[in-house]
Amino acid sequence: MMNNKYKLKTLFWEATLRCNARCAFCGSGCGEIQSYPDELTGDEICSALLDISGKLDPSEIMLNITGGEPLARADVLEVAAYASELGFSWGMVTNGSLIDEKKTARMKSAGMKTLTVSIDGCRETHEKLRRLDGSFDRIINSLREISSQGFAEHLQVTTVVNNQNIHELEDLREILLGIGLNSWRVVTVDPIGRALSNQSILLDKEGMKRYFEFTEKYKADSKLPVIQSCSHYFGEWEHRLRTRCFDCGAGKKVASILYNGDIFVCPNVERRKELIQGNVRTDSLADKWINGFDFFRSRKRTVSGQCRGCYYKESCLGDSLHTWNFDEERPMFCIKDYYSTEQINIYSRKEQLYNAALSRLKAECSDASVLKISCDKPSECRVFFERSAAKQLFSYFEWGRNTRNNEIEQMACLIGREECGMFVISHISPVFIDLADRESAVFTKETLLSAEKALRELKENDNRLELIGFVHSHPHELETVLSVGDAELHRRLTEKKNIKLSMLVNPHKKRINAYFGERFELAEIYIAGSAQELEKTEISVWEK
Repeated sequence: MMNNKYKLKTLFWEATLRCNARCAFCGSGCGEIQSYPDELTGDEICSALLDISGKLDPSEIMLNITGGEPLARADVLEVAAYASELGFSWGMVTNGSLIDEKKTARMKSAGMKTLTVSIDGCRETHEKLRRLDGSFDRIINSLREISSQGFAEHLQVTTVVNNQNIHELEDLREILLGIGLNSWRVVTVDPIGRALSNQSILLDKEGMKRYFEFTEKYKADSKLPVIQSCSHYFGEWEHRLRTRCFDCGAGKKVASILYNGDIFVCPNVERRKELIQGNVRTDSLADKWINGFDFFRSRKRTVSGQCRGCYYKESCLGDSLHTWNFDEERPMFCIKDYYSTEQINIYSRKEQLYNAALSRLKAECSDASVLKISCDKPSECRVFFERSAAKQLFSYFEWGRNTRNNEIEQMACLIGREECGMFVISHISPVFIDLADRESAVFTKETLLSAEKALRELKENDNRLELIGFVHSHPHELETVLSVGDAELHRRLTEKKNIKLSMLVNPHKKRINAYFGERFELAEIYIAGSAQELEKTEISVWEK
């Protein structure tokens, strides 16, 4: 098997562009033509999958079969069965209207793991948007049958929210509750494909607000959780709508085989000649994955003057590639376009303060670089370690080493100041903890007293300093996540002492996380140091 820092996790096979629907918002414009002479044959796609399975680990790749309408292709389930034999897990994205008893049985025998079916409103709205008269009840009944048979590990409905169905979401949810779904993927209509010439279907500011409120309401619903796609960065709403941070994985963990064999990224990305990586008729997708896709893996792939100086720039990175205007070099979707006047004013002020503070802090680092550490859940909280504090942090926890001291849990207090909503850490000071071992330690009154003593001594030279929080280690195999005891301590310090930051480090795995506030949000972490110092930390880095 080949080795590569970019692991292919999702492989789309665009089985065909033929489609029996003609959706008002289709990103690919499918349904116009029903014959494609250059469509891959069954033998050709099977040969491509065989090659991939011999060079990459098929058990780590999810094959998503899409279209057009994949079930418009007669041999699609034969190819899917072959993919199962090779070791791929596979799923299908379909409009559901062609599912019948025979196809359901074939899906089961072919080893289908996931099924996503598109339903875009209640009966009348759905059939109007997709131009599939009489399809709604048939789709619902097919989903119920598949659910009752239990062979699909994950059964999902996807709804594209637009100006014509935003008012029906609650009613549609009541219908879907009786099916037995695992999740409901609710996404916004994008300004691509047919929606470009039918822009009245796009959500306005009020519609987007309703969408945010609905998805937040049911994000953690036990009966039918509403989940997000990877489509867009949502700014202030980001951590409220997702369980993981926004990341456009095109070319970094997602690839596709297009209907004609072209090797590409997500099928919805504009199919420009210079972006096509090859064709499976003549090239190995696995080889291309290892040695190609350079443009898609560059942080500069979506650089726009429109994004310059933006408060969200380093989290958004120009938003998703499938809504990037390559000719004008700008995003066609920007969350700021949907802010109210009040939100824009708040955003602008916050953006100015934050960028001014970060620029000043970077300038103060002289020859130093600044790294931004990745986190799983984006937060409005940012933590900046000055160079001296960063040195203290890695020195105290003996980063990357195995020593007698860091075999057990260690703790230090974080002393610094708050500036423009960002915590600036100036000092790391060890504190007393009781009964420390490899898996636990006890935070006592003496721990807090030793931190307060360190603060008093440091404030003699800098009156701006305050106690920001605490950092402690989870050694060896322990993860950098809050234990039940850690979470309770964080809650008490937040409520009673207004100490809102808790950090965890694992010096052996070289990992670091920071949790903020009563909602335990993960913070973004910036670390200053020389290029050589920062390279030695070997932490996952977003920005240098």
